[in-house]
Amino acid sequence: RLGQFASNADRIRTAICDQKVAPLTVNGNQCAFHIFASLAGGTGSGAIVDLVTLLRTQYPEADVDTGFPIFLYLYVTSDDFEEAQVGYFHQNQFAAIRDLNALACSKFRPTILGSNGGGAMFTEDEPITQILLSTSLNDRNQRLSLPKQHQIVAESAFERIFAYCNGD
Repeated sequence: RLGQFASNADRIRTAICDQKVAPLTVNGNQCAFHIFASLAGGTGSGAIVDLVTLLRTQYPEADVDTGFPIFLYLYVTSDDFEEAQVGYFHQNQFAAIRDLNALACSKFRPTILGSNGGGAMFTEDEPITQILLSTSLNDRNQRLSLPKQHQIVAESAFERIFAYCNGD
């Protein structure tokens, strides 16, 4: 049985690429992708790999100045997973991080989903421009609430977008 992303890959590609990105890039403009996701639950955590490969296949040029860079902001939560009742939390999260790492290092070649992929293997060399991981513990082993994590990630994204728009 195909997962939710695999079953809807063409709809996802159309919604993102045709309906959102195409109008922005009609005059040769570029577009940076900023993707915010949680790896905190269920088997859907791995869909981030499918999304990245779908986007990078559609927009192979990853250059920050002239291409379509992909920035990931991922919540790798939570040390209190029992409260969230998410089942195989650590296994799913670990698998998603492992696959993203392998993908970023060109050691993982997943199948490109959707009719545009045609069952081909992903071959792009720079699928992800940058990944930011947010956890519930900081470098001093102090607990961070989810709202605090949101604030830190939002500030980081804003700074990146501001610098990006200013050519820095």
